[in-house]
Amino acid sequence: AEVDSMKNVTGDELSHLQKKLDAVEEEKHAQETQLKDYVERLRTTEEKLTSIKAEKKKLKDSATAKNKELTQLRERVKALGSESNDEVKRVLSQLAELQELQKTTVAERDAANASKVDLEQRLTMLESEREGLMS
Repeated sequence: AEVDSMKNVTGDELSHLQKKLDAVEEEKHAQETQLKDYVERLRTTEEKLTSIKAEKKKLKDSATAKNKELTQLRERVKALGSESNDEVKRVLSQLAELQELQKTTVAERDAANASKVDLEQRLTMLESEREGLMS
């Protein structure tokens, strides 16, 4: 009877230990599933982070290129402004030269007209004298 009693106690203890083992196995399985889920979320998060970093670098490179282009455009606008000022000065200088040439030409024309009037008067006088001599 004592052996039966020990068998029962041992059987009960074995049954109790089996239940504990089953519970530990279930907990282990649940933790493994949880760990797999965590690893998958971590992997997904790392992929997103890598993607975001790549996009950030792309945007930074694009911004750098745009800033460089903007700087070049500003320099070109300055150069064009300077060239425009130089061109305006050159055109004004040429205009002043043309105005002087116009004044000189007008003075020469006026002198030529005065000379023409004088010549016409002399011609008229000479023709009168010739007619006077011929008559």
